[in-house]
Amino acid sequence: MEETNQEKGTKLGGFLNKWGFLGAIVFAIAGVLFTLAPIFTVELKWYVGEEKMKDWIPVNLIDAFKGDYANKVWSWAVITLLVLVVLGIALALVGKFLKGKVSDGLKVGGTFAFILALCMLFITKEAFNSTMQWEIENYNGIEANWGFAASLASLAFATVASISTTDSAKNTTTQSIAEDGMLIALAFVLNFIKLFAMPTGGSVNFQMLPLFIIALRRGPARGLIAGGLVYGLLTCITDGYGLYTFPFDYFIGFGSVAVIGFFRTLILNEKNGYNVKGEVFIAVACILATLVRFVGGCTSSMVLYGYDFNAAALYNVGYVGISGAISMVALMALYGPLLKVNKLFPTK
Repeated sequence: MEETNQEKGTKLGGFLNKWGFLGAIVFAIAGVLFTLAPIFTVELKWYVGEEKMKDWIPVNLIDAFKGDYANKVWSWAVITLLVLVVLGIALALVGKFLKGKVSDGLKVGGTFAFILALCMLFITKEAFNSTMQWEIENYNGIEANWGFAASLASLAFATVASISTTDSAKNTTTQSIAEDGMLIALAFVLNFIKLFAMPTGGSVNFQMLPLFIIALRRGPARGLIAGGLVYGLLTCITDGYGLYTFPFDYFIGFGSVAVIGFFRTLILNEKNGYNVKGEVFIAVACILATLVRFVGGCTSSMVLYGYDFNAAALYNVGYVGISGAISMVALMALYGPLLKVNKLFPTK
């Protein structure tokens, strides 16, 4: 009897869950190797008499360590990129050989590291751009070379392979995708209903609440994808601050809801409606998720806008802390109905 599409999908999901870690490692290593090729092309222009001269200088990440373009920001960006890739590989390996929820958590952490490494390629480009402006007067611009595109694609495949190994990836259904889509759309709408806005970005609203619910219902991997990748990229594009703000303000900021996914069995296993134990775990989970978002916001303020730590912390606590608090209170108020929904439409 011929296999159905669902059976084929189940087999493919099982294969990816078993061997996805190997694909993640191979693609991550390829991503680093491609950065050893020319990843940027720097264009220089000058005049000899009336004749216009041009030159294109190919640059790779090794140049950050050779001292050809000595700059702390450029070197820092390169080191961070490499550390993230190594961390992702290590978590993919360890997560493969451990069992249970700890294993799934490590796999999510590996995915998180790969996505941040992917984002760091853009940060590295900005850092090198800044370096060249300071050091070369006739600098005319920087363009991504083939090594940049190849490294970007490799790290993207590493991310997909890594997330395919998680338990959340095995339990993806049409119903769950539709539910996530509706909650992401709700978060996007709530983002425009601002209680108040900060002068250089950030606002107090209820956008985190639907993302909290996704992570609570579907687990950390889906929370990371829905919050950090899908919703984070969507709001980054529409906010208009530039893609270089994505890693800290958006990916870490909204991907932070993944933390709540690790508490889902402690919160949703209760069957008696509102109860103290569940409410306490909701509070702890939301506080930790908000703390992660706060760290991302502070890092962004210091790296991208030049704030010192005190100024960055003061700025971000004003809206991140309040947004997290009001979303936490709303989630605690909705705890009873969420238990009923989970009973009618259970998640694994």
